[in-house]
Amino acid sequence: MDSLFAQTLREQDAIFYATFPAAAASRIQEEAQRQLQLHYDYTDDVPPLEVAFPPSPVERPRHALHPAHPYHHFAARHVSPDQRPHAPPPPPPDQVRIHAMRLSPLPRNKHQPLEKKPPLACLFCRGRKIACGSPLPGSPDKTCNQCQRRSLQCEYPSESRRGMRKKKSVDVPDTDTPPKEAPATDPAPSAAA
Repeated sequence: MDSLFAQTLREQDAIFYATFPAAAASRIQEEAQRQLQLHYDYTDDVPPLEVAFPPSPVERPRHALHPAHPYHHFAARHVSPDQRPHAPPPPPPDQVRIHAMRLSPLPRNKHQPLEKKPPLACLFCRGRKIACGSPLPGSPDKTCNQCQRRSLQCEYPSESRRGMRKKKSVDVPDTDTPPKEAPATDPAPSAAA
């Protein structure tokens, strides 16, 4: 007869794995690893599963899926070899490949260009100091998304001003023109009286 605690854990596991099917593959691998580790503890002739298989990319820490209870550790250590359940077989490679495909991002069409923002911001976006994004999909011209949203005419500068800062003007005397002399002023009247 199962304890109420074990039954509740099984029900919660069923709900969890129905909600997150990707975690089920990780659990199968964890179970196989745990069973092999138990066998390794008794026989010392089989290496642990961690060496045989790399960890799954969706593998969660054991304590997150199965809370640690002294009862579980005690029962696992004192089970005779005849009473231990056999490890479930690892999932076939086709299922692993399908699982990995679900986790990978959607493949892009080779003919679809990557949308990048233009190298120069339009004059409106420069004035507002906002991000000048790429044109909206289906736009026939180069109007940026900010100008298109505001129904403005989008104008780009003719060239980049990067590194084209104005240099400070330093008065350097020309050798062709004589230096200007200060106009002569009459000395201030003295107050010597």
